[in-house]
Amino acid sequence: MRPRLLVVSALVVMLLSLPAAAAAAPTPLGALRGPWVGTLTGADPAIDVSVRLSGGKRGSRIAFTGGLVCSGVLIYLGRGGGTFRFSEQIRASQSAGCGGLGIVRLRLRPDGRLSYRWQAVGADIPPARALLERAVLES
Repeated sequence: MRPRLLVVSALVVMLLSLPAAAAAAPTPLGALRGPWVGTLTGADPAIDVSVRLSGGKRGSRIAFTGGLVCSGVLIYLGRGGGTFRFSEQIRASQSAGCGGLGIVRLRLRPDGRLSYRWQAVGADIPPARALLERAVLES
């Protein structure tokens, strides 16, 4: 009976020492593929944002309408935990307040929405946030 108790004890110790990440697989970048839409919080007038993620490191697009009218590309930089980081580069703008570089952080929430956070690079502009939902494409 004693050897069996020793084996069970060793298994319990092994299971308890596994990292938490082993319990839940990380969200792959491809799971974010597709169109997402939402409205930036705190913007007056409202600024709508649409993001089309390619699911790869390049080819993702971003566009703003409403208070700002501009569009650009997102280039995948990497991830930390469940947060994906992209470099935002505005390529076309019809608004004076839109341009430059920013860092976009995206996190898939348990409710299926995408948490969006933007931070300017090299400019003193407050961060912007939004909750994005998967866009329904009309056929």
